[in-house]
Amino acid sequence: MKSKEIPQWEKDNLISYRRNEIITPFSLKSCHFDAQYVGHYRCTDTFRVMRKNHHSIQLLITISGAGHLHYRDKDYDLAPSTAMLINNKLPHEYSAQKGGWEFKYLHFSGAVSEALQRYTEQTLGPVFPLTGQIFCDTDERLEALLQMTEEDTAPDYAAISAQIYNILIAFHSGKNQIAHQQQSAHAIQRAAAYIRQNYNRPISTQDIADAVFLSRTYMSELFMQTYGISPHDYLISHRLSIAKDMLLNTELSISEIAEQTGFRDVFALSRVFRQKQKLSPSEYRRKYKAL
Repeated sequence: MKSKEIPQWEKDNLISYRRNEIITPFSLKSCHFDAQYVGHYRCTDTFRVMRKNHHSIQLLITISGAGHLHYRDKDYDLAPSTAMLINNKLPHEYSAQKGGWEFKYLHFSGAVSEALQRYTEQTLGPVFPLTGQIFCDTDERLEALLQMTEEDTAPDYAAISAQIYNILIAFHSGKNQIAHQQQSAHAIQRAAAYIRQNYNRPISTQDIADAVFLSRTYMSELFMQTYGISPHDYLISHRLSIAKDMLLNTELSISEIAEQTGFRDVFALSRVFRQKQKLSPSEYRRKYKAL
């Protein structure tokens, strides 16, 4: 069953598109996954959707380019081989990033849609990476749904429902959960390495998040879980450690040490020293350099 024409404001920001609408009989909605729309978009970097109170669950996988999602007051990057699974009843916004974006998507409801979406968000998050095989399988199943709904004959509602179920269950396979954990752990290790390599520059938490392709909020949460402190505190701790070493092993002035360790000025360095060491940098040098 082919779709009605998509809204003009949406079409204006698309390079190419396919979108089909499926009308599931009411008698099947309680026992079947009810696919509402399935589509494949290639869009310009001006593409943006803002929505709330839409009665559907939305699945979106990024094929190429990049997008951005704002959902539940948090920001997420939609990179290739990631999936987005959100409840469209809640206010949200997603948009293409520079260079454009290609993605496939599905709006659905019925059966246990909300329960599965809620469980996925609790265990994997609203945005999560997919292993190579699971990404390919999801892409193929969405393509199959597009083809099934482009027929002029009545859709096979049971087959459509089965495709959606298989997509959702695959997200919770052991391999994908392990991959999600490994990718998250690797990203945080790279974040810590970025801090250690760039501590002497005026870097922000957003800079760190950008370096590992995670949203600032999500990266900060993972960093706290891994190291027990925020990225900012990790940065300050590392700067302080380098400054202490310089105080004891070089003849550099306090001002020079502040500059070389990324502190804004000597006053910022002194303030951190007094907070952490209960001594000024000069007092620390006098007390420990002779030891």
